[in-house]
Amino acid sequence: MNSKKQTKFNGELHFGISNLNNSSLINHFFPEDLPEDWRYSYYSNEFDLLLIHLSDLNLPYSLTQSGNNYSVDKIIEQLTALVDDTEGSAYCVFDCSGLSLSLQQQLYESQVIAEANCYFINLDKLSETTVISHSTQLEWGCVFAGNDLEETFNSDLFCHVKSETKIAPAELRRVIENIRDYALAKNGRTMNIVFSSNYALENCRNAILLESMM
Repeated sequence: MNSKKQTKFNGELHFGISNLNNSSLINHFFPEDLPEDWRYSYYSNEFDLLLIHLSDLNLPYSLTQSGNNYSVDKIIEQLTALVDDTEGSAYCVFDCSGLSLSLQQQLYESQVIAEANCYFINLDKLSETTVISHSTQLEWGCVFAGNDLEETFNSDLFCHVKSETKIAPAELRRVIENIRDYALAKNGRTMNIVFSSNYALENCRNAILLESMM
């Protein structure tokens, strides 16, 4: 019997950026003449993960007794269209924190999204935080599809790397080591890593390169 303890995360690491309208993508990644509806397809040529916010979608809203609300059907339609643009080569995680609980429930129950490489997260309910430095912190959680809603354990993990500056190589190495250790401790199947801020593009690219060398 082999009782040797696993010491290295052997699951999949997916790297990406928060918000298709992130300033680092707009200013330093997308060609100036690229149509907006081509951005996700262009983005997915380099990255296999994107955190999508409501602001990334061109959503009409319907008036309800409680005020302005979004159409779940339109959200599903647009998310499915985004993933179809990449022919399943990339994953998107939709942040549903800006929706009411009832709308979130309707999205979670949608099997269309579950089948389209699109998953959910509520950024307001990330479970843990790790401080790397005064300018960099990691927020942890899980992504899930509609059919995972009732699960008490989810092996598709999520890490939001929040940094308002360019992350130095030594600090970025600590970020990756923390991500690997967390994924291993949680027995994760995948770890979905998203960078935000004006330096998201540079930090994400550097993390992918550094991780491949470690």
